[in-house]
Amino acid sequence: MADGGAKQAYANRGDYYVHIAGLHSGISVSFPAIITSFKDNYTPKWNSENVYGRNDPIMTFQATERKIQITLEVPAYTVAEAQENFKKLSQLAASQYPGYSGYGNATTIATAPLHKIKFANWVTSGGKTGAVAEAGLVVALEGVAFQPIFEAGVIENGPKLLPKQFNLDLAMTVLHTDQVGWNLGYWMGKDQYPYTEDVDIRNEQSGVPDPQVLEFDPAYEEAYQQSLQDYLLSGPTSGGPGTAEYDELYGPPGMSLIGEGE
Repeated sequence: MADGGAKQAYANRGDYYVHIAGLHSGISVSFPAIITSFKDNYTPKWNSENVYGRNDPIMTFQATERKIQITLEVPAYTVAEAQENFKKLSQLAASQYPGYSGYGNATTIATAPLHKIKFANWVTSGGKTGAVAEAGLVVALEGVAFQPIFEAGVIENGPKLLPKQFNLDLAMTVLHTDQVGWNLGYWMGKDQYPYTEDVDIRNEQSGVPDPQVLEFDPAYEEAYQQSLQDYLLSGPTSGGPGTAEYDELYGPPGMSLIGEGE
């Protein structure tokens, strides 16, 4: 293992910790970000339907799923550090269970085991900085795995065996708390999404003006999406949503401009 003091100093210098807080349990733990593996996957989900006479399936969009996987190396250089690591690990493991209401055997699940997680600008809510309570990304943890590294040895502490080092695997699905997506070429989410405050999705150098205030019209959007599907199958319906004649009269799909002074 590398020098523990150097790793700790590195983590402290830039707050390079993985912070985790249980929304239902109230636990809050942090591990130095000695990360050995990190994956942030964005997966659009589609419903595929094959139709006779078409080479390509009809693809109906459902949602975009974001999943994050992190593997941490958690070392200990003293007995006190090993005990503290095990305490935080135990709290995190216990926080994977739900919250209940009631007493005795007459209990019902009241809260799901949701968490907030924060790591630098890689795992953050809309590029926010600050504590995990304000800047953490809301996630459903789908796996917390503890793996002691036996090659590093263990500390015999009375009846306890404390690993000098263990790996902590975290797998999670992100639960978006802000609207994310596009309308008329404009990004509807936070400009800093997903990684940093320094990125403007609209790109000031592109010459694209700031978007006007828009009001969503779900009925129009549904009709417009149907017209697009009809167009892919057989061409646009004359005069209907999705045609030049309709858009010229009623404006672009899904949104109507709010007039000044409203």
